[in-house]
Amino acid sequence: MTHQPQALAEKKEVLDELIRQCDSIKQKEMKLKSQEVDLENKLADATKTVNEYQSRIAACSEKILSLGEKKKMCVARSLKYNEKH
Repeated sequence: MTHQPQALAEKKEVLDELIRQCDSIKQKEMKLKSQEVDLENKLADATKTVNEYQSRIAACSEKILSLGEKKKMCVARSLKYNEKH
């Protein structure tokens, strides 16, 4: 009879240890999920920033091309003017 309570106590110790390990794993999981959410938010912000800069670059490129065309027209007019005078 004394063997049975001792076996139960040992099983309870093992069970308690498993519960502690499970709780520890759950805490680590929660921390990792929180880090995942933080990283996803940072990635979303970075993606938004990159898209904004790409739009700005495209707009600047268009302006540069337009100014280049205007410059060519002005130079051509200037050359024609100089030829006449």
